[in-house]
Amino acid sequence: MGKRKGGKSQRGDKKPRTNTWRQDTEGGEGQQRGGWKALVLDSEKFATYYKAQGLVPPEEWDEFVAILKVPLPVTFRITGTMFADEIRKKLSSEFKSEAVQELTLDDGTKIEMPHPIPWYPGDNAWQMNVTKKDLKKLPALDKLHKFLMFQTDEGNASRQEAVSMLPPLLADIEPQHSVLDMCAAPGSKTSQVIEFLHAKDSDLRNPPTGFVVANDLDLNRCYLLTHQIKRLDSPNVLVTNHEAQNFPFIKVPPELVSDGGLEGVARDGRLLFVFDRIICDVPCSGDGTLRKAPDLWQRWSPGLGLGLHRLQCKIAVRGANLLKVGGRMVYSTCSLNPIENEAVVAELLRFGKGSLRLVDMSAALPALKRRPGLSSWKVQDHRGAWYNEYSDIQHASIRSKIAPTCFPPTDAERPELHLERCLRLLPHDQNTGGFFIAVLEKVAPLSPAAVSAQTAAPASTPAAAADAAPGKSEAASAASDGADADADADVGSDGATGEPVVDKETASAMLELPRDVAGKPALKRRGGEEPFLPIAAHMLHVVDKIRTFYGLSAEFPADRLMIRSENKDKLSMKTYYVADTLRRYVLSDDRDMLRTVSLGVKVLHRHEAKGVSCDYRLCQEGIRWLLPYMNKRVIAVTEADITTLLTNHDPMVSVFSDNARKLLAELHFEQGCITFVLTDSGHRFDGMVLVGWRGKQSCHLLVAKNEQTSLRDLFGIPQPDLPAKGTQKHGQPSPASADTASVDPVADDAVPTDVAAAADAVPQQTS
Repeated sequence: MGKRKGGKSQRGDKKPRTNTWRQDTEGGEGQQRGGWKALVLDSEKFATYYKAQGLVPPEEWDEFVAILKVPLPVTFRITGTMFADEIRKKLSSEFKSEAVQELTLDDGTKIEMPHPIPWYPGDNAWQMNVTKKDLKKLPALDKLHKFLMFQTDEGNASRQEAVSMLPPLLADIEPQHSVLDMCAAPGSKTSQVIEFLHAKDSDLRNPPTGFVVANDLDLNRCYLLTHQIKRLDSPNVLVTNHEAQNFPFIKVPPELVSDGGLEGVARDGRLLFVFDRIICDVPCSGDGTLRKAPDLWQRWSPGLGLGLHRLQCKIAVRGANLLKVGGRMVYSTCSLNPIENEAVVAELLRFGKGSLRLVDMSAALPALKRRPGLSSWKVQDHRGAWYNEYSDIQHASIRSKIAPTCFPPTDAERPELHLERCLRLLPHDQNTGGFFIAVLEKVAPLSPAAVSAQTAAPASTPAAAADAAPGKSEAASAASDGADADADADVGSDGATGEPVVDKETASAMLELPRDVAGKPALKRRGGEEPFLPIAAHMLHVVDKIRTFYGLSAEFPADRLMIRSENKDKLSMKTYYVADTLRRYVLSDDRDMLRTVSLGVKVLHRHEAKGVSCDYRLCQEGIRWLLPYMNKRVIAVTEADITTLLTNHDPMVSVFSDNARKLLAELHFEQGCITFVLTDSGHRFDGMVLVGWRGKQSCHLLVAKNEQTSLRDLFGIPQPDLPAKGTQKHGQPSPASADTASVDPVADDAVPTDVAAAADAVPQQTS
């Protein structure tokens, strides 16, 4: 884990979650071996609690528990790039050799090669019956393992747990939709949203009108999120750093609505932006992830869910406020606990007072095995006592830890709520993790009382007072609530304090905590994250020079370029291209409410090189959005030329095909950035574009190492052998697949140290 100056850990006091399986294969579970204590994959508290809830039929209990003790299989998605068909082809044929098909695991199970997950549309999600560890260690799977690594690094594939793919699917996202992902890191669901937004891309001059705002509380996780979605090269994404329960309303100028750019709803005299779709995957106890986090077995207690319930309600309520009428919100957790699931959904429906309804998803994804939501459940405190109603709790110290809204709906409420429309995924049904999903539709505006509710909630209990404390973060709130729920409270003679029992209507008002839209956000802007700015009028002469050098047509929308700083004669080091509707949303933030981490896609990088008339080079990640406007420095190449570029560090101009040589000669030895476009109407990758550099006598790619590796794999070009560590002499040229810096003297930025550190701390396969 990297450290900043002064030795402070980048993640503060946070400790990365252990995600290892330490099962003792010789001494048995729980025995000491080699200095490590093996994990005990069992919990009496867990079994008692969930048997009482009736989630799993008694005859299925043993099967349910058995699969929770087995690591998850490898699952991944194929993203919607131009290489998707080629990847599916390779997975279906190339890796199914006889040698691999005869392999068996240690327990005698025959290895199944990757196959499509039956319920995911378009054969875009795949699974195989080996664990991540097996994929890494078995020599016969080495080729497949490397292939998946290369394609994941490039953004052509994405490692993701199967059940985690469901919320964006069920949100029914279209290219014109505005989407808010409230708790987005590390970014697998956001990546899916981006794919859906660009699913119908045909005219790259006009990106989709929809966009996604990906939000997360943790700044380091925001950097990881940015790194993950950067691979998809989208100008339609904004990354923000806010508490989800306090995500700001953005006031929209009326002219933007009348101009057809953005939509808003009038509240208290203001025009506020609301979203078409909201992904509300809230922080949870995570007991559906026991297969990848087995350490949770011994940490599990009923208090985990009780401590998070209030926070989950607040986030869901905020989402409902930010959703437009006719819009859809997907609430999800990787928990099995009804306190975190149905209880939150029931409270949200009460809060809506008829403006929200659960959508019946029984006909969606027919091949997906799901269980209906519960309409009744039991509540257990940290001491093991059970309660059927809130009024059964006699001691104030216990009432302070269990919200009234944790309890199931009354007999009168049940028919109206339709909680059976929720979806619960049990691990033993289709060899997955545990998951819960509720799809809600906003059918009418929320009542004025719900919208204008203030943050000052009654603080009659210590927990309520802590929740109302200004500036308290999600993590701190969850931690304190969880600690309170698990604390060994004194419920002796002073327990019956006469504190009034809070009914559900009053409790609902206590949990309605959307911030006043005119107020300030709970957290101040963090240092180092400057807002994005349009290019000012006095800087347009710089844009004109860029236009001239690359031959950008008059139709090029320069107003979509945004930067983070400027001076009188230079743009910032990086220039970003932002979809028009998203740009309007960001510029509407006249109260500086948004804490922006990342916006759009990088298209230009300032690079002042001797002998080059343009100080701004093109960036591979954003080139496809500039190419339709470029009339200069575009070199049409053949597959043979692409092979030359991918196998030679700095090939001479003379080795290229006749047409490419002619186009390079027309540059009259003018050095600088160029684009190579594969032009072959019959080729499977026709239209592929790569950014390069034209020197005096040679050319080379300005493409990162991992992307070149991925391209060689897809084109069937052997990967070059790298010199052994320490054997390469100083000054000796590196092969084409060596570090990007040696291939590209002006290469795109590598992942920042803090991003790499954050990535190390977060499991790659997430829920």
